[in-house]
Order: sequence, then C-alpha cells, then structure tokens
Amino acid sequence: MDNDSTLRTAIRAALGGEAMLFLGAGAAKDAKNKGDVSLPTGQELSDLLAKDCGLPKGYSLDSIAEHFIDKYSETKLINTLIVMEKL
Repeated sequence: MDNDSTLRTAIRAALGGEAMLFLGAGAAKDAKNKGDVSLPTGQELSDLLAKDCGLPKGYSLDSIAEHFIDKYSETKLINTLIVMEKL
C-alpha cells in the first residue's frame, strides 16, 4: 500500500468515526469528547490509568500504559480510552 492509499484509508476511518487522535504538547488542550467533556492531559490520563492499576499518581504515560497492558491487556487499554472518548 503506498502513502496515498494509506492516507485515504486513514481519512475514511476518521470520517467514519473509527479513529482516535493523539497530539502532544497541549495541542488538544481545549478538545472535548462526544459528551462535551474536556479530554485529559497526558499526566491526567497517566494518573487515571495508575488509579485503575491501584498505583499512586505521577507515573509517565508511557510507563503506566506498559504496566496497564501487562496487568490487564491491550484490549482493556483500548476499551478504557474508548470509554473516555465517549463520556
């Protein structure tokens, strides 16, 4: 699949509501989910995942995401993010 085909496929998926956008450095600071609730910052998301794992706040997002996957599964992480998106 060439880059043009990949981009077209990604755009179709996004327009069909089957995509999640992750941005860094506060680019999505004012973004809202479908329930008009502000999306969490990276640290807020990290703290939410840590709480689900029974751990204290303060972990980096990449390390807590790895721990979350190890403790539960990639599927549970994806489902958790989907639920946050719909709140």
